[in-house]
Parts: sequence; structure tokens; C-alpha cells
Amino acid sequence: MTTTRTFLTLLLVTLITQKIVLAEEEINPSRHSRMRMTLCTADMGCNDLTSDECTTYTTQLRTCYNGMELFPQSDSWSDLDIIDTINPAGLLLTRKFFDSTNGTCTGEASDKFEIPMRQCVGPFGPPQPWGFFELVDDTMEVERSILRREE
Repeated sequence: MTTTRTFLTLLLVTLITQKIVLAEEEINPSRHSRMRMTLCTADMGCNDLTSDECTTYTTQLRTCYNGMELFPQSDSWSDLDIIDTINPAGLLLTRKFFDSTNGTCTGEASDKFEIPMRQCVGPFGPPQPWGFFELVDDTMEVERSILRREE
């Protein structure tokens, strides 16, 4: 009985420790400097994010950018500058819009949205009103690119 109790206690401590480690890794800023946003048509929704009816954009976190400059062929962006930040738990994206249009984010934010991460959200406006937002694990991306070069 003592052995079973000890085993269960060790198992519980291990599970809790692993969950804490995973949570710390999830919000480690050095692993997440970018965000991936996949936008899909109204017909597709978020049912298949790899569909031709969806478009994926990768942008920097905590850095001013202008979506029209980065993605000039896309109708999904306005001409306003943007800064994206993630809350410490990694669950909520705050997207701030600025009146500047040159990638400088000059002045105070003129508007902002808070968007849940890793959930289908919308509708936004056309042409792709549904979106899925997720962090890019920079460590994994580097490891994948090294593996591709070695193959």
C-alpha cells in the first residue's frame, strides 16, 4: 500500500512538474518572436487551415509592421501600422493599430483588438473573414531548417 501511494505521489509530482515546464516554455519570449495568422473564406471557416481557401501570414511580435507593405498582393490588410503582443500566458493576442502607414507606429494606438490564440475567430471583413492565430516556436523553426539542410 505504501509503495502504491509513493508511486502515485511521484507520478502526480512528475505530471505537475512537466505541465509547469511546458507552461514556462510556452511563454518563453526567446522561443516566440513571431506569430502565424491563417485567414480563411466564409465557406471554409477554420475547418481546413491548409486549404487553398486559406492564406497564412507570419509576422513579428512586439515589432511595428505594415501589413500592406509586407503582403502587397493581399486584400486582407489595411494601410495602418500594427504592433502585435501576446499576454504572458500566451492565450491572448493584442493587436494595436496606429494612424501611421509607413511601419513606424507613430503616436498613440488609434484602435486595438484582443483576439484569442489557437481558436477559430471571426467573422472579420472580406475577403477571408475567419482566422486562426498561433505562436511560431522559433526554436523548432531553426531546428527544422537545420534538418532540411542536412537531408
